[in-house]
Amino acid sequence: MRNLTINKMLEIQKKFSDNFFDNKELTDHQKAELTKTFCLSLHSEISQLINAVDYKQHLSTNSGPNIERILFESVDCVRYVLALLNLWDLEASDFVGAFESKDNFLHKRHDLSLKNRKPGQPVIVCDIDDVLSQFRIPYANFVKEEFGVAIDPYSPDYYNIDPITKAGIDPEEVFGHFVNSGMFSTVPPCNEMIEFMKDLRTQGYWIQLLTARPGQDARCKYDTYDWLVKNNIPFDGIDFTPEKYVWLSDKDFYSDGSLVCAIDDSLKHAVEYARHGVSVVVPATSYNDAIPDDLLKKIKRVEHTNVNLMSAIDNIKQEIKE
Repeated sequence: MRNLTINKMLEIQKKFSDNFFDNKELTDHQKAELTKTFCLSLHSEISQLINAVDYKQHLSTNSGPNIERILFESVDCVRYVLALLNLWDLEASDFVGAFESKDNFLHKRHDLSLKNRKPGQPVIVCDIDDVLSQFRIPYANFVKEEFGVAIDPYSPDYYNIDPITKAGIDPEEVFGHFVNSGMFSTVPPCNEMIEFMKDLRTQGYWIQLLTARPGQDARCKYDTYDWLVKNNIPFDGIDFTPEKYVWLSDKDFYSDGSLVCAIDDSLKHAVEYARHGVSVVVPATSYNDAIPDDLLKKIKRVEHTNVNLMSAIDNIKQEIKE
């Protein structure tokens, strides 16, 4: 047993748990009750673990740490975690994938916390879905494969949910399944956009990513960071909100005039930015060509290429100077 893998450890723990219950016969309610039991037991083991060191300053015995106790109490803690994973039918690959995503998140969050924008450094606020990463095509493929519903990724409708609702399926359920399946960590990048972001970095921009993805969803948040790290996307900050201008309005780079423009494929967000005086570069898609006439000077809709996006940004900078 010296070369135990996570998969093997799960099997060993399951064999022990089988002495007490058959996981296949448990209802979700019974699993929830067992989850409480396991977590309370884990709490007890952690309490035992902390007692392996002299942590009470007012009752210090000056005794050294009990290394053997630390070791074996740690084993008990890990076994309760393994039992929880087994209880909810989570496999070794699920755990390893989640561990990797969380690790990328933790490292990137730490790196970002050390960053400080230089005085006067120009800022670009950039969306993610269908700007940096593909969404509509992978989502359409997923819906077809998982639900048997065909949706057109090139539809002129931004929220192309009619085929899903007509099939009697809740669109929120479909999107939730997409998120929970880890799809945000596997979608391909948009053509030329990694190079585009690297060019922005080379030209000295502070790159703030701003997405309407549900950041309160742990899977979505961690998979977003995971995708950005794995695809070597340079950025200096990231946030999640459906109200992008509201988020932007109280930022220092907005009030001090350092914001050059936003980049967003959503006409809703682009119009909201533009109505408040923010220049927007919109990568052209099938659903964002209806730009209001009074905002044509503020919204620049261009082909989704590195050269065209960069040219649009350069034009905005020149207009600001003038």
